[in-house]
Amino acid sequence: MQAIKKGNTETRQQGSETIIRLYDTDIVQIAPDMVALNTGGHNTVTTKRRINEVLDHYGIDAYVFVRSKIWYVSRHGHEISFNNSVSFPRF
Repeated sequence: MQAIKKGNTETRQQGSETIIRLYDTDIVQIAPDMVALNTGGHNTVTTKRRINEVLDHYGIDAYVFVRSKIWYVSRHGHEISFNNSVSFPRF
């Protein structure tokens, strides 16, 4: 799959993992069996939008949204709240 290169976002491979970095923060790590999301404390519209673009680009059935200033990832109809980071099975 083609790497994401958009503005201040870059993609790199580290072994079997794909890592997407926004500025100085690895916001998404995709392993063969696991996905990790990380805001790095930058809970901004740009971070949320870029994470969602990455999840969509790689066909991961999940998205991030904010409700009452709390961040959530929705996956298979379940919502998981998180502060700076969260991980979940890829499939």
